[in-house]
Amino acid sequence: MRNYKFINEWLKQRDIRLAPGFAETLRQYAKEYKNINNVTLNEVYFQLGCSKQNVSYWEIHCDSTQSGKSILRIANNAKELFGLTDDETEKLANSAGLSFSCEGGSLMQVLNYSGKVCELSENALISERMLRHYKKIPTKQALMAITLSLNLSFDEQQTILKKYGYCLSESVAADMVVKWFVTYRENKGRKTLYEVNEVLEEMGLPLLMTRMK
Repeated sequence: MRNYKFINEWLKQRDIRLAPGFAETLRQYAKEYKNINNVTLNEVYFQLGCSKQNVSYWEIHCDSTQSGKSILRIANNAKELFGLTDDETEKLANSAGLSFSCEGGSLMQVLNYSGKVCELSENALISERMLRHYKKIPTKQALMAITLSLNLSFDEQQTILKKYGYCLSESVAADMVVKWFVTYRENKGRKTLYEVNEVLEEMGLPLLMTRMK
């Protein structure tokens, strides 16, 4: 369960202000379209291919990528319906921690990693079996854990995440925790990953690992 009090306090202490999320931004576009075209919000959402309930769900589960395909589809529909530019559409997707810049490819090649898989598995707190699986189907939590364990910079993390259709979003608390540790703390690889997970656990947010150590 999300600990909103702790989330707000942690962000406030570090002068971090979350940007409007996907649901909030979509609502704003929908309201503007509604007023201009004199239709109801339900009609707007119907044209987008979603419902008010969907938007409410995305607002509550703003840190989940399980609805990624649906969100990207709605963002594309919003581009057509609201006349958004490519940059505005990408920004809308980014507000959900997602990106249209998905290239895919072997994870080891994307990481330019030539070390032993067992070492990367140990440092990233991911089982070897899952790491080999992630060569084809990485998750955002796994990618963030791996990039933290490799001491990559924020920009390097963003580059790798976007290759798989994700991004560190200024609208998502968990992503801003990662960004803060990478940007404002001396990066200490595995120790940093443990520290990030300690904060995420206190916040009640998904941890960046697939196995306990």
